[in-house]
Amino acid sequence: QLRACYSWVLFGEHELEVRAIGQAGYHLPLHEDNALGGSTDLRGYELDQFRGDTLGVLRGEYSVPMFRWWLFKFRGLAFYDTGIATFEHPRTGDRDYLPGQLGRTFYRNDVGIGLRAYVKAVVLPLLGIDLGYGIEGHSPEVYFELGLTDF
Repeated sequence: QLRACYSWVLFGEHELEVRAIGQAGYHLPLHEDNALGGSTDLRGYELDQFRGDTLGVLRGEYSVPMFRWWLFKFRGLAFYDTGIATFEHPRTGDRDYLPGQLGRTFYRNDVGIGLRAYVKAVVLPLLGIDLGYGIEGHSPEVYFELGLTDF
């Protein structure tokens, strides 16, 4: 697995962040498949909806400060995620139970908006909610995380 992330601070408090993730495996068992979908990569699709032994993800996120209340800060964000999952080295025989699953390539995109809540003294978001729309799936997904979130 390879990960890269870079962010820019714009206009004093706005932030533009770009993330890239690449994963590859060879003859992985089912429970170790690389998967796309969910709050960590494609927020417009269900959790682990697309599987493969190879995947790539590119995310762009723009966040802006919204307001402060008591000990909390709130930020709004807009995002675009794109990802691809494919079986480059499929296991045959023991994985043929889903017709058409092996050998398929899934390329998906989504867009959406979100809200983050921070405690003023802590840098990481403690609450996050995202509404993502899967462009190819034509349906929205809502993700809510509590704790030290990493969207």
